[in-house]
Amino acid sequence: MSPLFTRCAVSISIAAVLAACSATGTPLQTSSLSLPPATQAPPLSRVLQGRLRPSGYPYLGGSWISPAAERIPALLYVSDFDRQVVNIYDYRSASGKLVGQLAQHPSSPEGLCVDGSGNVYVTSYQKGSKPSPEIKEYAHGGLRPLETLSLHGVQPSSCTIDSTTGTVAVALYDYANSTGGLDLIIGGLDRGHQVLLSDPNGLHGMLWDAYDPSGNLLIMGITGSTPGLDELPAGRRQFVHLSGLALNDADQGVLWDGSHIAVGDTNNSGNEIIVSEITVHGSTVRVVRRVTYTDPSCSFGAFTVEMAILRDTLVGASFYCATTIDFWSYDRGGTPKGIWAHKHIQALSGQVISTR
Repeated sequence: MSPLFTRCAVSISIAAVLAACSATGTPLQTSSLSLPPATQAPPLSRVLQGRLRPSGYPYLGGSWISPAAERIPALLYVSDFDRQVVNIYDYRSASGKLVGQLAQHPSSPEGLCVDGSGNVYVTSYQKGSKPSPEIKEYAHGGLRPLETLSLHGVQPSSCTIDSTTGTVAVALYDYANSTGGLDLIIGGLDRGHQVLLSDPNGLHGMLWDAYDPSGNLLIMGITGSTPGLDELPAGRRQFVHLSGLALNDADQGVLWDGSHIAVGDTNNSGNEIIVSEITVHGSTVRVVRRVTYTDPSCSFGAFTVEMAILRDTLVGASFYCATTIDFWSYDRGGTPKGIWAHKHIQALSGQVISTR
């Protein structure tokens, strides 16, 4: 089980990151990797529990965007909780060109999602006793929010959009009490009609969610310290707690991959990513396919938060080695087919790909 499993956490000191990570990377187009020798991993006690800002890292300045960003066909958005910013990269570029940043101060961004038009949604909240949770909607390559909506309940963790109705489902998780639920924004942010749901007989805290094309919602979360899955069938307000897939971790996320719901997990040691394509039958999960992804260039191994998939590529900014973003063959798995280096994402909290 991953030491970071409950996601309460999660800032790694820059000294530890630099000690554990390669300083070089391979462009996305490169077909093979030349990997440096592994370095000694720092002890896990260096991983700071709780989202704490290391000294010497002030808030970034205001938002900015390249004028060309809205014309770039594919953009990778990566949220950095500690730096309170969402970084925007040109997905087509060989080394991951930064084309914009969406500053969220005084809030910190969490999980991201994207709709069929390429609009990106950013969930966020403020540290402290008054989290003021909210969600913002941005156009593809846009600088200013199209919509901003305050959320019910506790801290948001992620979101997803129902392509059949436009409803936005926001997963909620209270890090202090390990509880949460689901904030359904019926019809989209511009309508703002919200319904708050919870599942006392299933997941106590909800972390990641994904709709399938039929409007069924799959949710990954935890009960106590055990990760698991719920489903909210289309048109229903009552959850079904699912069995049939044991999970080690609840950080990698869930999403629709174009043919199945993909459920992210790790191995028992927390240094390999495992993605299971699943189908749901009543209250039972059936695994259609399972693929393992590794990262020999990082001493800690492969670990991400809210994986992203575009066509035949699995994208995962490295949580352990916070200077890199990895790209794997989704079907084959194994080692990355490309790496972006020098990204310096201090506290990875979400990622999504917007296309148009």
